[in-house]
Parts: sequence; structure tokens; C-alpha cells
Amino acid sequence: MLDYNNGALMKLPAFKIIKTISEKRELTLGEVNQMLFHKFNDHRDFYPIATLYTAGYIDTNTNNRKSDLGANSKNEEVARLFHAMTFGKGEFAYENRGYINDVDFNKELKFSCTAKTDLFFTEMKAKRKDRIITIAIGILIAIISSALTNLFRTLF
Repeated sequence: MLDYNNGALMKLPAFKIIKTISEKRELTLGEVNQMLFHKFNDHRDFYPIATLYTAGYIDTNTNNRKSDLGANSKNEEVARLFHAMTFGKGEFAYENRGYINDVDFNKELKFSCTAKTDLFFTEMKAKRKDRIITIAIGILIAIISSALTNLFRTLF
């Protein structure tokens, strides 16, 4: 059984991010960037957050980049854009693409959870409760059946 608070799921970067956003209700791009494991130091490090965004688990507060962050955007495009947003305020070129950051997105871009996130965690809690109840019933049945077996042995 996976404990979603401290178990194997928490080792997954996307789960850690979505769990933190769900608890705090909002995180800035800078805060999310600090949570990411920076193995490549490029856009590939932003795939966990891009996946959460394109899957509809998180949303952003920015309107000036909504056209770039469309619902049908590919993870690669979104990861590149989030990576470029961490460069700060100004004009930047990254992999032959130009980016103009009119604000410091590390502080201004905020991620929030969606209803899909809340439903996900509600479902996980319900499944955990169901597993605990199932295990308890199984243990109770085992105790009762062994007690009845013992009783029938002594009677017959």
C-alpha cells in the first residue's frame, strides 16, 4: 500500500509538486522551480510541471501567455516556456526561439490546483480508507474462522 504523504509517490517530482500546491493552494514559478530536481539544467527539468499543466491538474494566473499555454499544447512546448519564464525579466533566446518576459515570472506566475486535483486527492483518500477497511475485515474474518475451527475441533 502506498502512503501518499510519505511513501513512494512522494519521490515522484510531479506528485510532490501537486501535493504542495494542493496544500498551499498557490505556488509561484520560483517556488516550483526550487522543488524540481535539476538534472539537465534546461527545459527537460520542467516536464513534471508541464505534464501537470497540460493534464489539467494545475492552472496559472497569467493571461498574457495563455495563448502560448493552450490546452492542446504539447508538454515539450510548455516545458520550454516555463523554463524560459524562469530567466527573469527581459528578452531571451533559448534554442533558436525568442522570449520576452515583461515581468519576473518567478514571482508573478502563480500555479493553483484545479477541481481535478481536489478530486484526485479525495479519490486517493477514499481508496486508502477502502484498503484499510478491507484489511481489517480480512483480519477479522481470519480471527473468527480460526476461532470457529478451534471450537469445532474441541467439540468433535
